[in-house]
Amino acid sequence: MTIAETEQLYALGYVSFHVGFEMMRVLCEAEGARCIAATSCQGQPRFAAKRLFSLEAQTHGKGQVICAWHPQGIFLATCGANKIVNVFNRQGGPHAEIPLEGAGQCLQLEWDVEGEKLAILQQNSAIIRLWDANMNTESSVDTNARIDKGEVLTFIKWAANAPLLAIGNQKGTLCLYDKRTLKKQSLLGKHTKRITSGAWNERDELILASEDKQLTLSDQAGLTLMQQAVRGDPSELRIAGSFISTIISRVTLAIFELKDGDQLRSVAELSFPKQHGAIVAYEWVGAAFVSIGFESGWMVVYDVRRGSTPSEVFSHKLFSSNGTALAVSERLRRAAMCAGNAVKVVALGGTDASAYGELPDESVVLKTDGGQLQHLQWTRDGQILTVASSTGCVYNFLASLPVLASTHGTRYMYLTSLLEVSVVDSAKPEAEPLVVTVQMEPDFAALGPTHVALGMNNHVLFHDLRDAGCPLAHEKEYLGTVDAIHLNADYVAVLSSGRISLEALLGPDSGNGIASRDLPDDKQQRDVSCLALTAEFLIYGTRRGTITYVYLPELAQVSEFRHDSPVTACFPNASGTRVAFVDAAGLGHLLSPIDESVLPIPQLPMANAGHKILWDLSDPTLFVAFGVGFYSVYLYKPHSVYGAAVTAIATDQRLASPHLSPIMLKGGTLTCQEPNGTISAVVLSTHEAIVQLDQRGGATPEKLMLCFKQSVALGRLSRAWDLAMTLKEAALFVQLGHAAMTLIDLPMATRCYRHLGDAGMVMALQKLEGLEDQHLLSGHLAIMFDDHAVAQDHFLQSSRPLAALEMRRDLLHWEQALKLAKTLAPDQVPMIAREFAKQLEFREQYEQALNMYQRGLGDAPVSTGRSWARDGTHERLCRVGIAKMSVRIGEASRGVALALEGADRECCRECAVLLEALKQWNDAARLYETGEQLDKAAAIYIKTKNWGAVAPLMAKIASPKLHSEFAKAKEAEGSMQEAVTAYERANDLDSVVRLLLLPALEQPDRAMAIVRETKSPQGALLVAQHCQARGDFRGAIEFLVLAKRPTEAFELAGKHDQMEVYTQSLGGAGTHEENQKVALYYEGKADALKAGEFWFACKEYAKALRLFLQCSERAVDQAIEVVGRARSDMLTHQLIDFLMGETDGVPKDPNYIFRLYMALGNYPQAAKTAIIIARQEQELGNYRIAHGILFDTHRELTAQRIRVPQELALNLMLLHSYVLVRPLTKLGDHLSGARMLIRVCKHISRFPMHIVPIMTSTVIECHRSGLRGASFEHATTLMRPEYRSQIGEAYKRKIEAIVRKPGEREDIEEPETPSPFDPNARVAETVLECPSTRNTIPYCIATGRHIVLSDLTTCPSCSFPALYSGFTALIEAERQCPMCMQEVSPHSIRRFEEEEAKEWLAKYTKQDSKQSGQAAK
Repeated sequence: MTIAETEQLYALGYVSFHVGFEMMRVLCEAEGARCIAATSCQGQPRFAAKRLFSLEAQTHGKGQVICAWHPQGIFLATCGANKIVNVFNRQGGPHAEIPLEGAGQCLQLEWDVEGEKLAILQQNSAIIRLWDANMNTESSVDTNARIDKGEVLTFIKWAANAPLLAIGNQKGTLCLYDKRTLKKQSLLGKHTKRITSGAWNERDELILASEDKQLTLSDQAGLTLMQQAVRGDPSELRIAGSFISTIISRVTLAIFELKDGDQLRSVAELSFPKQHGAIVAYEWVGAAFVSIGFESGWMVVYDVRRGSTPSEVFSHKLFSSNGTALAVSERLRRAAMCAGNAVKVVALGGTDASAYGELPDESVVLKTDGGQLQHLQWTRDGQILTVASSTGCVYNFLASLPVLASTHGTRYMYLTSLLEVSVVDSAKPEAEPLVVTVQMEPDFAALGPTHVALGMNNHVLFHDLRDAGCPLAHEKEYLGTVDAIHLNADYVAVLSSGRISLEALLGPDSGNGIASRDLPDDKQQRDVSCLALTAEFLIYGTRRGTITYVYLPELAQVSEFRHDSPVTACFPNASGTRVAFVDAAGLGHLLSPIDESVLPIPQLPMANAGHKILWDLSDPTLFVAFGVGFYSVYLYKPHSVYGAAVTAIATDQRLASPHLSPIMLKGGTLTCQEPNGTISAVVLSTHEAIVQLDQRGGATPEKLMLCFKQSVALGRLSRAWDLAMTLKEAALFVQLGHAAMTLIDLPMATRCYRHLGDAGMVMALQKLEGLEDQHLLSGHLAIMFDDHAVAQDHFLQSSRPLAALEMRRDLLHWEQALKLAKTLAPDQVPMIAREFAKQLEFREQYEQALNMYQRGLGDAPVSTGRSWARDGTHERLCRVGIAKMSVRIGEASRGVALALEGADRECCRECAVLLEALKQWNDAARLYETGEQLDKAAAIYIKTKNWGAVAPLMAKIASPKLHSEFAKAKEAEGSMQEAVTAYERANDLDSVVRLLLLPALEQPDRAMAIVRETKSPQGALLVAQHCQARGDFRGAIEFLVLAKRPTEAFELAGKHDQMEVYTQSLGGAGTHEENQKVALYYEGKADALKAGEFWFACKEYAKALRLFLQCSERAVDQAIEVVGRARSDMLTHQLIDFLMGETDGVPKDPNYIFRLYMALGNYPQAAKTAIIIARQEQELGNYRIAHGILFDTHRELTAQRIRVPQELALNLMLLHSYVLVRPLTKLGDHLSGARMLIRVCKHISRFPMHIVPIMTSTVIECHRSGLRGASFEHATTLMRPEYRSQIGEAYKRKIEAIVRKPGEREDIEEPETPSPFDPNARVAETVLECPSTRNTIPYCIATGRHIVLSDLTTCPSCSFPALYSGFTALIEAERQCPMCMQEVSPHSIRRFEEEEAKEWLAKYTKQDSKQSGQAAK
């Protein structure tokens, strides 16, 4: 047969093959194929493997069987001990038999990549048998191998792309056969020993492994490109991407990487524990993982991805022993391993180690006659797993089903076996699925509300779901292959060859009166790329970029949208009111057919075989777009602040498996079909927390927070509110309020901000509630979001476009406002132009600003020839701007003329600043002067030496610098008096002094007065020099000290005996050195007192005390001060000796001792001394002196937090009570005076010098006040012989009358007030002890009564307590405190609040207790 004849037969056979292929799939053993899919919502799907067909031992003979599946899974080739190669179809039907010649067993069956040729390698045969699957013919290739010379064939392998068959033999010779040209090429010496295995890479380069421990790489011509040595005998060579692997000596796995085309790099040599035993088989999973099966029953998976060190991700002992074979289905991500009579299946999880594991439900245990399972193979699509036994049996199991599903509403359908379809209603999970039995294995399916359509090629079967058993209702064959089919209740739409056939569901003879129609109407157009069918619309897209709506009840086209790119897929929502479509550029869009508005779908996931979009059945605004292993979730917002929009909620979310096929979406739960045909449920990442909360009814705060965020993202604001109320976090209400405003849900937004207490937002939102115009409402909300461009767009589309202008004007966006005002409000153009000009001026765009100012004037002239004072504010500001901008752009003369014409103060000032910067001095000065900035005008006149112009201005100038410059000019020209005046205005008093001392003015007294006031060293030096020149040494000394030249002043004072002037000038502020000089000077002059004072200033206390004591009693006070400051025991004893008279035999006044104790801080001793001294003074009748001593001591002890002795306090109280009698009676309060005298009389022995006068006063005052009993008592005492003779004649008779005729002897009752320590205890006003607590109650320094908290105050000077009412009355009359004798203003007296009074009393009590404690210590 010639080559031409062969090619012709080949072509005919190829066509026959593809026609017959579809027919062969019709036949199937229903019972053997029937299997049930287990639907799992979580974890790995389970599909129980069911036996599809079996080939018994008589087919092959008893013994080992070789199996090989066609690349497309069409045929299964087997060969056993009977040496007959059998070819079966997919359902197990016999298709061909190929008897082998000779006695050798079949060693290998090898299909080429197209599935056209089956190559058969037979033991001890030099011929390779070939079977043509297309023509069912046999041929052979004679390798010319000399079997008798040991050239036994050992290996065959078809190329990955090229039509080449590689054949290896025992001697290492390689033969290449081209099935197209029928040529063969023998390559001797490729290896020196047996070729054990080999493989072709994607570049059709052949890698061989040989027992010579070498690997070779050859091109298609057989040329050796590379050779690599290995450590042992290689076998089972495999290629995965750029990786090459081979088993070494059955115990290790060597992995290499092919780099730069012909370089092998060793990646790893995997060795395993001895208990694993020998490697029986291994398979690659992609180009990243390798699965290895061991003789001991172990299975191991390694991660060998490029760039990483191989690592074990799975290891498991599947069998106890006798592992025989391993097979991997990459599509199913499954590995199968057999041993004995069992097959176990393992899930392959990639990098996720937790996803690996044995799948018991998918494992198989065979009941055999004792044979061992020896061979495993999956079809490439993973649907069939073939197992061969040592007894010659071959078992075929249905491991997975084709991915075929369709949906309609809440129902979906899918294959449950090759010839069975189940229809499930997700809304009725308890209902049994509808089962549809079909006559052929379908390639496509469509589900409608009442029917299901199943078909293959151009043949479609329609089954009625309403009848029991879902019988066949109708079938039809179309002219072309069906590309897509859709159903509704009445119609079936079929896409074939670019056109749509729309007809009645059950055909034209169904009697429902529905007409059929082919679309598009133009029969020449065959460019329909996609279609969809809803209850009322047929929607289809074309490669011309159109999307057409056909209204089904009238079969009329109602809409046609034109897109700028071909439409590849369309996905309408349930009602057809929105359709999502994808164009040829892979971009997604959402179309509204009503107004033909299109929204972009952002970040559509990548898809190789076309996108798929599902609308959520429970949420009409939610849809999901699917790519390869990823999905993105989108929310359609028909109404929002930003208008209708499609928002990506989550993008590029990974599916559990890249092979999942989405079917239906409901409530965020995605129903998917697994690669093996089973159904599983996947919860979208955007709904996980929501679904979990719905299922469990409760969750942690973290899960509730996630649920809240997902609810907000999905626009489920009511649910988000409930969650926010549960979580009670303010930030959640802020987020929810923002989302509600975005979606224009004002009630929800108001509710959120009211809950937050944001009154401003609530009021703002309530103002918007009455707006019915959607655009106007959206505009105001956009302003709240600071999105002014969106707000403007909405306002312009609203019924009130002027709002856009108002917004831009309020935001000071003058440029945009000007553009809007031209059309919306021309009357506002001048004002806006003026404001825009200001903005341009700030940006330094002066010419444009000038134009805007001129535009702001409108038709009004720029120059008016008069002052602008009577102009309106707008016109005045425009003219000011024109003047300034004229100067800015170089038209200075015009600007100056305008400014002077208008006489506007601000305009002149601003123009003057600009002119000064331009060094236009004269114009700038004129404008400053006109603008009443005389300082700046004068500065320019002075700078330009225009003295004539500046002189009239100086009287109005306040700047010292200008006056100084003017003064210098006047001094230079000899006008001294004017210079002095100018220097004074400049506050340059040193220059004034300098000029006053000049002979021209000769005013030294004024100069001295200025220096004494300013204390200026420079001026003082000038005056000192002047005084020295005139011989005024006292003045010279004074001013030398002021000039900070004390040394010169001291020398001058010593020289002229003016040391007193020097010391007065120092004023007690001299340094140690200066004071020491003065002290030595006075010591030299024998002036001990002054010398002591300056040694004291030098802190030379011993010298100072010695000198003070030399002065006797003249300097006792100074000596006490020295000792008090020195705190030296030696100096203290020295002074005490002096005071006691030990040094001179003359004791000194005891007051000195008291003052010494006070100076030393020995307050207890000082108090004792004070009591003694006060008693002496009191006995002598010097009550005010005694009072003063006790008061000073009391105040000092209190200040030092030392307890006041009780005797001192009592004596002070008695003396103060006596002192109060005069002011009280002077105020007319004779009763209080009488009670004070009664208090004094109780201790009358402490007043020996005035017993009779005091008692006489007591009798008189008591009698006058109505205290008749007290008056009689004290009158009787006065009548005693020892006192009677001392009574004054003026009072003697009256007292005798009181004794003789006493009348009533009862005193008026003394009022009682609450005790400050116990409010429940009532105490007479003059009683100073609390009856319940026994605490001494503080007394009022104005009335002598005890204090009352409700009427408490203290003296601002001495802080002694007083009754506010009594103290203010006394101060208003006397103007001084009776205790400290200091002048007090009535306005400085403040009544204490109740709490403040209690705090004062607590502090007083605490201090008294602390003082008592210190005294006890």
